[in-house]
Amino acid sequence: MTKGAPVNPIGNELSQLLNSLDKIGKINEEIGDTDVREKMSKAIHRTFIEPVGSYELPDEFGMFSDEANRLVKSALESFINSVIPKIGSAGLASESERMDAFQDDDIESSEGMYYDDYFGYAG
Repeated sequence: MTKGAPVNPIGNELSQLLNSLDKIGKINEEIGDTDVREKMSKAIHRTFIEPVGSYELPDEFGMFSDEANRLVKSALESFINSVIPKIGSAGLASESERMDAFQDDDIESSEGMYYDDYFGYAG
């Protein structure tokens, strides 16, 4: 991170999410498949970036087993439940601010993975 740059208000939560997805991916390689990435990205967009009030996380993310889908859903729920309460106090009022915080190239997992490894990039 650049000296003097603002600290990402959801950096810890994003790092934890990436670490959770790393763990899932060690056993379930399909976590990097396009279909899975698109479904996880849609979930993040509809719950955090551009919240849709009636949206509920699906039970199926394109993983090869029910257990793997459950693990992905649980990781996403943990992230969402920890960042939603911070939106106002963290200065993340706009969609672009939330997108920038989520698409932070300075946040990586302990395995060296970044948000775009699991969610792709949205401009």
